[in-house]
Amino acid sequence: MAHALGIVRAPTNVVLGAPLNFPISVQVASDESLNTTCVTAEVHQGDQRIAPSALRTSIEQGAVAEERVVRVYTTVAIEEPVVTITLMLGCAARFERRFTVFADPPLITVAAAPEPLEPPRAEAPVAAAPVRREA
Repeated sequence: MAHALGIVRAPTNVVLGAPLNFPISVQVASDESLNTTCVTAEVHQGDQRIAPSALRTSIEQGAVAEERVVRVYTTVAIEEPVVTITLMLGCAARFERRFTVFADPPLITVAAAPEPLEPPRAEAPVAAAPVRREA
C-alpha cells in the first residue's frame, strides 16, 4: 500500500517522430514497494489517446534506495507537438500526476559541407620583352 509516494523529477520534453520514452523518478518510503500491478498510465498526443495496446510501463531501481523510475513508453511514434502523460500509482490509495510536454523535432546532424576548393588562379599574362631590331 503506497502512502508516501512522490514525484522526484520527470523529463520536460519528448522527441517528435520517435516512440515515447518518458522516465519519471518516484520517491517511495523505505517500508513501501511499488509493483507493476499498481502502476497505470495514459498518454495523449494532441487530442488523440494512444491505444492501451501501444503503451507500456516498467519500474526500475532509481539512483538511491528509496527511488524508483517508472518508465512510460509507446510502441508508436509521437506525431503531435503536445503530449500529455497521466501516471497513476498505488493500489489502495491512488496517486495521480499529469505531465504535459512539448515534442521537440529530432536532432538532425547535418554533414559539414566540404571546404570549397580555391578556384584555379589565372596567371597574369607575362608581357613579352620588347624585341630590338637593329637596322
